[in-house]
Amino acid sequence: MRIVLFLRSLLYGGTERQVVALACALRRRGHEICVVTLYGGEAFAADLAKAGIEHRVVGKRGRYDLLVPHWRIAELVREWRADIFYSFLPAQNLAAIVMSPFLGGAKVVLGVRAAYLDASQYDGLAGLSYGLEPYVAHFSNLIIANSASGLRWCMDRGFPSKKLRLVPNGVDTSRFCPDPEARSRLRESLSLGPEKILIATICRLDVMKDHPLFLRAAARLAVLHPEMVFACVGNGDSAYLAELKRIASGLNLEDRLLWLPAQENVEAVLNAADICVLPSAHGEGFPNIMVEAMACGTPIVSTGVGDCAAIADQLLPVVPPGDDEAMAQAVEVTLRRLKLERGEYRERLRERVLRHYSVDVLGATTEALLQGIAAGSRIGI
Repeated sequence: MRIVLFLRSLLYGGTERQVVALACALRRRGHEICVVTLYGGEAFAADLAKAGIEHRVVGKRGRYDLLVPHWRIAELVREWRADIFYSFLPAQNLAAIVMSPFLGGAKVVLGVRAAYLDASQYDGLAGLSYGLEPYVAHFSNLIIANSASGLRWCMDRGFPSKKLRLVPNGVDTSRFCPDPEARSRLRESLSLGPEKILIATICRLDVMKDHPLFLRAAARLAVLHPEMVFACVGNGDSAYLAELKRIASGLNLEDRLLWLPAQENVEAVLNAADICVLPSAHGEGFPNIMVEAMACGTPIVSTGVGDCAAIADQLLPVVPPGDDEAMAQAVEVTLRRLKLERGEYRERLRERVLRHYSVDVLGATTEALLQGIAAGSRIGI
């Protein structure tokens, strides 16, 4: 098959990393892949080049520069003679449906990556995209959700249920794996001695991720554990970052808290951390960072949003959103378990990912669905 994958950009993020992983998995399975993005500044472009995957940037000049960039995409899809045009996230899904009459017969697949997102937390244009998405989804050939919670959310919002399929995310377990050397190098670069316990949250700076919850939990832990150091790793809105730093200052965390930009080698950060935290308030479907941390043998404490509890499967604590006391207690429980069970606990975390969430499973499952619609199989009505 000839498959075009379409998303906003390849800047650091969970969806972006998953699209690249899927592109590489499908390429290994013998398909021709092209990734097209609206914007440049591509953090993952080298991964695509290494895999021999074509990457096109159409050069969108701003939020309201709509006609020319999307016409260029439609031309690319026609010239490339694509069988499948697979888009990701609401704005791109809307654009895919609008472009569908001009794609030269390519079948349109929509990717849903969130669940129960509170659209009121975002601006009007983002809210409009989420509001229109269920209606335009009826004109697609297939809709793939990456989480069971996302699938239910789609049904609740009025997506055509007969076109919906579930394909959980997959992780490259050769990249995300225990790496003591990477742990030592990064900790040394951060001036963290072996006696320090690093608790990190690794996610984009976005209100849905609820970094204030992490900061409040960190403040509780800092009082009880002078050996603990905390890190917020990720990029995002500068105003939100300024507000987070104000909150951290009010909690007296300045001397115990590291602010790090998104890292190309996020696997090194996962290895350097003793425990990770995912504090999201809403919107998560299948959070990649959970399985990436587990693949590295690093425990991760999460809130009970999206598929977090299903992924944790009683191996990891899951706490109510917004509850910093429960979050702090869960970190302490996890730390005690690490000390008690040592390497065996880490091995069980990785084994769960190897069994259920490998990138090979992602590629094979997606391939079967795309081959079905490319061959003309009728999915839904």
